[in-house]
Amino acid sequence: MRHARRRVVKRVARLAAVGGLLCGGLMVTQAAMATEPTTSPPATRSSVLAASGTGTGLVSRLGSSRTAGTWIADDGRPVVAVTDEDAAAEVKEAGARPKMVRYSGKELKSATAALRSAPRVPGTSWAIDPASNEVVVRADSTVSKGDWAKLTDLAEDIGGSVRMERTKGAYTMRLNGAQPIFGTGGRCSIGFNVTDGENAFMLTAGHCGPT
Repeated sequence: MRHARRRVVKRVARLAAVGGLLCGGLMVTQAAMATEPTTSPPATRSSVLAASGTGTGLVSRLGSSRTAGTWIADDGRPVVAVTDEDAAAEVKEAGARPKMVRYSGKELKSATAALRSAPRVPGTSWAIDPASNEVVVRADSTVSKGDWAKLTDLAEDIGGSVRMERTKGAYTMRLNGAQPIFGTGGRCSIGFNVTDGENAFMLTAGHCGPT
């Protein structure tokens, strides 16, 4: 039983490490990655964190009416969604890449507020996708046609910033936030369960300490 638990713990720690690398902006500590040797030099991780800091700093400085989020491109450069040419010029001057979008961060947050205030439907989730400049609402196979129609009507009332998607299977609670994950270097807390559309991962914000 003890050996089986160790195998599960090591598998969870590896998933957390991979998920942290995909996130880019989150710091994955040595404790979370201890069961898998790192292949990226410290300079690479530092550059990713620096790029993330540049993007978030620009969003904070320009404000939610002129920006709509930030992410890191495949080449490692920060991308900032902007709503006007002046903001785009400031982003370029700071060494980041601007992307002109239709909806501001303020408008996207207004859409999420409308979704939050509506009656909750089990089997659904939503999140802001800054790269597509949309709020993506997903419903699993347990959501009835009637509830799906109500959600679609709500999305249409909110406007074009909301995209509706059906997903296969059913949402299940795999792990709760703040549950522990263990590596040989210590104990960390799980932050979120995430997916890239094909694989499932866990992210940690690097809240780690001695076992």
